[in-house]
Amino acid sequence: MNRFKEKNGFSIKLIRNRGYVLEVTDETLMNNYLIDIERSANILSSDQRIEALLFYLLQSDMYTKIAELQCLTDVSRSTITSDLKKVEEIIEGFDLVLERKPHYGLKITGNETNYRNYFQNMLYTLRCLSNRSWLTGKYSTNLIQPIWKTI
Repeated sequence: MNRFKEKNGFSIKLIRNRGYVLEVTDETLMNNYLIDIERSANILSSDQRIEALLFYLLQSDMYTKIAELQCLTDVSRSTITSDLKKVEEIIEGFDLVLERKPHYGLKITGNETNYRNYFQNMLYTLRCLSNRSWLTGKYSTNLIQPIWKTI
């Protein structure tokens, strides 16, 4: 534990009858440690999860199981199911369907033109609202950079 604290630029001291005090020994190491903690604790809001699910499902031409979506978003099956209902409502406006196939999973299907229109609309919106941390994290499939260049 002491090596861990030293490696990350801080120490914890016990002051009798008062409690514990965090003492920063190396500000740069401490700042890097805090940044790492912030990145690893990136919890998505409901709206961000829905955007991430849409983005992920739109990029995949294969069926995706709910368990895979759970791993991507770090939420329960019931939360994913609830979010998928909202995903269905959103894509209905573009005449797209969230197809569910037992033992295979789910995927977004529909007319190619509607699919492209929705995907382009979504990417444009995301680009305008560039503070979408999930785009660069584990939720992105590294296909976003070439797409940004084309729009």
